[in-house]
Amino acid sequence: MEGKRPAKLNFLFSSSLHGRVHERPRRMLRASVRANLIQPSVFTIFVLLNTMKMKPLFICYPRCSTCQKALKWLQERGIEVEVRDIVQQNPSEAELEEWIDRSGLAVNRFFNTSGLRYKALNLKEKVRTAPREELIRVLSTDGMLVKRPLLIASDKILVGFREPEWAAALSEKR
Repeated sequence: MEGKRPAKLNFLFSSSLHGRVHERPRRMLRASVRANLIQPSVFTIFVLLNTMKMKPLFICYPRCSTCQKALKWLQERGIEVEVRDIVQQNPSEAELEEWIDRSGLAVNRFFNTSGLRYKALNLKEKVRTAPREELIRVLSTDGMLVKRPLLIASDKILVGFREPEWAAALSEKR
């Protein structure tokens, strides 16, 4: 029966997946395909989604020299990221709230305190006294208020580029 499978399925069961699919789920899925319980196209999508690694999200301002330096640093180490322009698509309140919670950092660490907009809006005092929800709302209104670059990985949130911190955090992932 192994030889009668379409070539597409033989590829999926081959060693080209480099062992990223655990053997037990692979056997269960193989049996489901053989018994015609699921269609090969559904099976293909299931296997591919469960074997793909999600790229970290790199949020930056393309004209920022620190963001450019961080992106170059990532590329030199072969770390692929999905790049998002913080001005074109600024983070939403929900995203910021999730990232702040996951990072374990205080909300004030997410403000670009050296930015012109931060200074023009005189946010220094407001950041100290305003409630968390209000600060997140302010951050979500303008991407230029957010400290950058941000690296959002499945298990880490890195705010601002500090090479030793990023090296330590990303070496654990590899």
